[in-house]
Amino acid sequence: MELNHIGLNIRRIMKDKGISVLKASAFLGMSVSGVYDIFKRQLISDSALLEKIGQLTNASLLEIMNYGGETGSDEIGQRQTLFEWRNENEFLKEQIKEKDYLIKMLIESMTDRR
Repeated sequence: MELNHIGLNIRRIMKDKGISVLKASAFLGMSVSGVYDIFKRQLISDSALLEKIGQLTNASLLEIMNYGGETGSDEIGQRQTLFEWRNENEFLKEQIKEKDYLIKMLIESMTDRR
C-alpha cells in the first residue's frame, strides 16, 4: 500500500470545499506561495499546521491523510505531474499579478513627483 500524498490531499479537500488559496493563506498566516509549498509536500509532520488545516477545511486528520482513497501508482504519478504543472502555473500567475501591481505603484509614485 502506497502512502497518499498529503499535500495533494489538502489541495483536493480545499478544492472540493471551495476554499481558495488566498483564504487559506490568510487563515494559516502565511503567504500564498507558502500554501502552494504545502501542496507540494508528500508528508507533513507539523501537527500544529495539520490541526490548523483541519480547522480551515473542517476535515479530520484521518481525512487529510487518506483523502481520495487508494489509486494505482500510475494514476497517482499522472495526477501529481498534472497537479504540479497547475500549481506552478497558478504560482506564476500570482507572481505576475504582484509584479504588475508593483510596476503600477512605481509608475504612480514617479508621476506624483513631477
